[in-house]
Amino acid sequence: MKLLSVLTSAGIGAALVYLFDPDSGNRRRALIRERANRTVHDAQRFLDVASRDLQNRSRGVVEGMRSRLVGQTVDDDRLVRRVAARLGHHMSRAKAVGITAENGVVTLQGPVLSSEVDSVVRAISRVPGVKELRNELQVHESPDTPEMHKTQRKRWTPGRRLAVGSAGLILAASTRSLMRGRRRA
Repeated sequence: MKLLSVLTSAGIGAALVYLFDPDSGNRRRALIRERANRTVHDAQRFLDVASRDLQNRSRGVVEGMRSRLVGQTVDDDRLVRRVAARLGHHMSRAKAVGITAENGVVTLQGPVLSSEVDSVVRAISRVPGVKELRNELQVHESPDTPEMHKTQRKRWTPGRRLAVGSAGLILAASTRSLMRGRRRA
């Protein structure tokens, strides 16, 4: 126990000498201050983006339920936006697909992997407002064709990252408190 307190005191003393050194101490403290400010700024920006993402997703769920209950007709521009949003969840190269809509009839044109076709057709057919789907997609077996070269990596949405990160912190905190309880017993 005595050795631990000596090592702790030595560590604190070394940190103080490092930070308050007459030659470089000001620069070191400024660097620490800048890094801390940057971290706080990044955390605030992430929380802002994640909260807007969650708010928009919840608004989308509510609007989807309302439109199913009320049965409103959807204009073609809104229908194209809905289809584009859904398409991004079911294929790796959604931006390469052209989407048109006319009176609820949606046409899809562009390259798609054969492994994604069924999922895309099923998902787009279920978009509220789609009366008919015309599938004019060009099916490719592998992403090695020139149209399929730039496949996009699927990323987690900010809301999902916030939720998973929060769950991880809660799990870590609860595990730590459980471990403390076992040590005392």
